[in-house]
Amino acid sequence: MTHSASPPERRADTHIVHIAFGTHQVAIGTSDTAVLERVQTTFRAMLTSTPGHVISSLQIVCGDGRYRLFINDACTAERTSYDDLYPHVTRTIVSQFIHARPDLIWLHAGGVAYDNTVAVFPGSWGCGKSTLVMRLHEQGWTYLSDDVIPIDPHTSLALPFPLTPRVRAVSDELLSRQQVGTLPKLTMEVHPGGVCHQPLPLAGIIFPQYVPDAQNCLTPHSPAAAAADLLQNCLSFVKHRETALRTLCDLVQRVPIFRLTFADSQYAADLVREAFAQQRRN
Repeated sequence: MTHSASPPERRADTHIVHIAFGTHQVAIGTSDTAVLERVQTTFRAMLTSTPGHVISSLQIVCGDGRYRLFINDACTAERTSYDDLYPHVTRTIVSQFIHARPDLIWLHAGGVAYDNTVAVFPGSWGCGKSTLVMRLHEQGWTYLSDDVIPIDPHTSLALPFPLTPRVRAVSDELLSRQQVGTLPKLTMEVHPGGVCHQPLPLAGIIFPQYVPDAQNCLTPHSPAAAAADLLQNCLSFVKHRETALRTLCDLVQRVPIFRLTFADSQYAADLVREAFAQQRRN
């Protein structure tokens, strides 16, 4: 929803950072140093000082006890704290890149690479994809993303979108989706040199589901069910529709698909690592 706040005047102390995905950039400015640090932390691996094609200019304005997000001088969100505005800022930046790259299929998924191939973990928030991505990263896998993975429909290559990972606190109880959303998130550090910077082929897709006290189990997933699940996690389905459907249906016929139910993330990461090692041996 667009709000009626007037376009902000650019202050002399406004700091502007550029977030890059390929040759496209989103410029975001603010005069609030705490907000600037949060933005820089979230997009640390995507910040650039190299001139590029700026597709959108965002500004976060703080005043009168309110935090407002402007996109190209139009106010699109207003909150009483940056914690409340933060999810909208992140989603907005992601959506700008999705709009600029309609040639890609954008999945709500995490991804890590090993031996120049990628494992992708699609799923809604709270399913455990960020936790698994970080477990595998700790074991030497290269980080692509914990939340957004673009796929090239023509090559089936996964592209890095390395947001700084944020992992939810673990609950020993089975929670509702609403309760899961209230769990705090911890910002994680990616190992130096551990970020993937090039498109790589998919080696497998794993649909994770964290269930307290469940038996850790990695099982094959049918292509038909996998295609439906991928469509549910396609961030760009409204823009792609037929292309997304064809691409994902083709993808699940060629790439190994698994379901992973787990309570122990370390054991679950071991299952994934062994499954991919078995594929390489075959």
